[in-house]
Amino acid sequence: MALSPSVSPPPIFADSSLSVASLLVRLPNQQDEHQQKSLSVDREGRLQTALQTLEREGAVILHDCVSPDSLAECRLAIEPVVNALLFAAAATATAAATATIAVAATAIASPSTKDSICTTEKRQLGDESIRTRYITEDGKDQKKRDLFSCFDEARVLTAEARRALSITRVAKIGTGKKNIHFDPYYSTSPSPSAAKPAPLQPQRQGAVAAAAAAAAAAPAAPPHPSSCPSVTLLHPHSAMEALAEKAGILSIIRNYCGEEVTLAESGFSITRPGGEGLEWHADGREGECTVIMSLDDIGRNKGRLGVVRKSHLMLDRDGSEDFDRDLMEVVERAQATEAEEGEGEGGVVWYAYRKGCPIVFDARTVHAAEGSSREGTGAREEGGEGGREGWAEFRVILWWIYNGHG
Repeated sequence: MALSPSVSPPPIFADSSLSVASLLVRLPNQQDEHQQKSLSVDREGRLQTALQTLEREGAVILHDCVSPDSLAECRLAIEPVVNALLFAAAATATAAATATIAVAATAIASPSTKDSICTTEKRQLGDESIRTRYITEDGKDQKKRDLFSCFDEARVLTAEARRALSITRVAKIGTGKKNIHFDPYYSTSPSPSAAKPAPLQPQRQGAVAAAAAAAAAAPAAPPHPSSCPSVTLLHPHSAMEALAEKAGILSIIRNYCGEEVTLAESGFSITRPGGEGLEWHADGREGECTVIMSLDDIGRNKGRLGVVRKSHLMLDRDGSEDFDRDLMEVVERAQATEAEEGEGEGGVVWYAYRKGCPIVFDARTVHAAEGSSREGTGAREEGGEGGREGWAEFRVILWWIYNGHG
């Protein structure tokens, strides 16, 4: 379906390609009980439009569907996990830096290290100058490199910390990128239909905020790497499950995959500045859907999501002799179409995530993620929200995987 040149996305989708308009459907949330009756008829129609867009394009981006309360509830569950991960990496980096300084100091004092760099600098600058130079050289850049190096380690959190945070797995999926998998079995909600979290209470918000603040604080002395804030008052999987139902995401997926659809997995990916993206790929087979959403605006500098429109209808994973080759041929055709016909009518849609605007796509749909730049930390290149304090520089993307059964 070719787009008319006059079609353009709303201004809030800055940094996305113009073709993102082909995937957008406004789905008003039903947070206000007084507005539910007036919205119900319109909402049903928009749910059908969203379903039709998903069927036709292989993906649909929903905006306005996530209420502020649902977003806040989900953030309260996710924030302690993100902060604990970064706290553990920072603690490890601090411990490593302290050990390095101690080794350097020992080398300076030892007469058997005359040919070492430290000893050479000692003769020129003196002991105290050496220590000061190591600590201050490159300033914040050196601290970031240390943090990123420790973050890149495959296992940062201990098994005990992962259990406390309801994490089943921390998977390294490239340089500077991790996938955090939540445990669905100890969820406080037995089923999506029963997911009705309690209203936010000030004391709960305060407790989680205190845990987040503790995680973001840099300790004066390096703690043990296994020491990290592990208090989470909301189960992450349950919070994500509830958000998907309230926002209407589950309704669309049930109509698309079948009533017996189940939430197989949930979690988030976290990418540091300079972290890698993901190459073009497809997640699964017919009858499965993936949902991706950010809790903050993410501009071009932190990496966008690329989607090949209609690719869910172009590939046959089970019948293909070389699925990877077929997939890349689909991508190359889509990119050629984009180059020939202009950004507004291309086969590839680039989506710069917007806070609380999930994208739902058929698991067969081909997609990719750009890497995160080392430069610039704001959500938009020309200002705007930069994310939450403590992890604003990191790209945090929530994901849900649904499996249908007919």
